[in-house]
Amino acid sequence: MYAGAGASARDGVSPVYARVRLVGGTPYDSWMVSSTARSARSVEDQVHLAAAELAGERFAAEYPNPWAPVDAIEPDLDEFAEARAVRILGPRKGAVHMYEFWIAGGLCVSIAVLSTVGKAPWTSTFGTISFLVMVGCLIAGQSNLKRMTKRYEERTVTVREAVVTAAHAGIERRRQAARSYDPSARTSPWRPLGPAPAPQPFGVSHEGAEHLVQQWMLYLGAFEAEVTRFSADGGVDVAALNYIAQVKNYGPGHAVDVAAVRELAGVAGADGRKPLFFTSSGYTSGAAAFAASVGMALFVYDAAGGTLSPVGSRAERAVSAGL
Repeated sequence: MYAGAGASARDGVSPVYARVRLVGGTPYDSWMVSSTARSARSVEDQVHLAAAELAGERFAAEYPNPWAPVDAIEPDLDEFAEARAVRILGPRKGAVHMYEFWIAGGLCVSIAVLSTVGKAPWTSTFGTISFLVMVGCLIAGQSNLKRMTKRYEERTVTVREAVVTAAHAGIERRRQAARSYDPSARTSPWRPLGPAPAPQPFGVSHEGAEHLVQQWMLYLGAFEAEVTRFSADGGVDVAALNYIAQVKNYGPGHAVDVAAVRELAGVAGADGRKPLFFTSSGYTSGAAAFAASVGMALFVYDAAGGTLSPVGSRAERAVSAGL
């Protein structure tokens, strides 16, 4: 869990920062340690809190979907925090070993006293003393066991809370980074994250249309595009790291009106990710004008033909340069 503290004295680095390592050897630099860790009452507690915060950051960085609802994240995070607290603090052996030490000490003293008595008439007096010594050690050991157990439990709660707090903060930072994502500022070339959807000669159902749009979004480079599976999604059918999309699988002649586009714009404004709209038909002029004013990309898919047509300059740029 921790690297040796010898490097801290040799390199002039605080032992809190020099010793902390996650399993795997990643160093925890001093600038990453929060004020909570710095204000801990002992170096050992500081090390524990710093390691807990790094563990929370690691959970946030590796969690597959930072936009998942809280009730979906919490079970995974609670399990992770509990396991990480045990790894940071170690098994609760110290208190048990101390209890065993007191019992063993009492027995040794009792045996030593009795062995020096022999057959003397005052054997019973020393026997009583020996018994009292052993009982005293037993009581002291029991008291120490309770104290150390309570301390371990308090540390476990503190470390677990530090992991959870750091994880939530890290997930929120990932969300903020996604909200500020600007595809026009991307320097790396666009690379599809999946193949373009194959033509569906018999068309697609409403649910099939959502999966079709998911494939198109992956093809256009939208990271982690998934069909939403949770309720209260605000009409969002496909969600990605930086985008949310609504899908309307309409029949011929049923154009998407401005009300539907305005509704998605409102959801995107509250969510923070950029909105995309996909339909199988088309858009009214009012819907297209409103989408252009709020920066929403509009697309028309042809499931049978296996094509995707952009509507407006923003969608045209997405088709040519990716999302």
